Amino acid sequence: MTRQHRNDFDIDEVPTVDAALEPIEGDQRCLMPVAALQAPVKVSFKRWWSTPGPPGDSDQIWLYRQSNIEVGHKTFANPVDVADAFMMVDMGTWPDGDQQLYYRLEQYNGDTGRSRMLPLWIDRKAPLDGNALVLPPELGSPATLTARYLEANDDRLPAAVRGVTGLLPGDTLYTYLSAQLMRHASGALPPLRISSPSVC
Repeated sequence: MTRQHRNDFDIDEVPTVDAALEPIEGDQRCLMPVAALQAPVKVSFKRWWSTPGPPGDSDQIWLYRQSNIEVGHKTFANPVDVADAFMMVDMGTWPDGDQQLYYRLEQYNGDTGRSRMLPLWIDRKAPLDGNALVLPPELGSPATLTARYLEANDDRLPAAVRGVTGLLPGDTLYTYLSAQLMRHASGALPPLRISSPSVC
């Protein structure tokens, strides 16, 4: 088929990575779960055609990370079924850190478009363990938590977390109270979800 024209246009969409987590409040990046990186990941594309292309023709999509590293390419025979508008991408060898994912579309008539960037975050490293919680000096040494202390402090126990490195938005911090501190009970405190980490 002879192409009579060629238009470049912006696509006001981003690729959809099914396995990515929703962005944490205060951070626009979508975290990729480590388990999802063990096999090819499904990357989907929203409908880009207003009317189906002529049968026998095809559209093509190239997928890139960062500015120009091609990570996938697929040809879609017209008419395209929206259920087939995806490709499988191996992210297992991608390095840790920020990743920008976008796609370039070439339609059957030669028109080309480029999507917006999808910010992803890959982090395979767990935060390093810190030291024991730093408790108020009023609890004495060794620290002992009493009912009197809790009554005087609205059932709150302030504590500082020291020595934990590598915390990022979305991490969950688990702390535990020992039987020695509680005298009669021990166990886990409710987990603390990190939004804006500030570690002493």
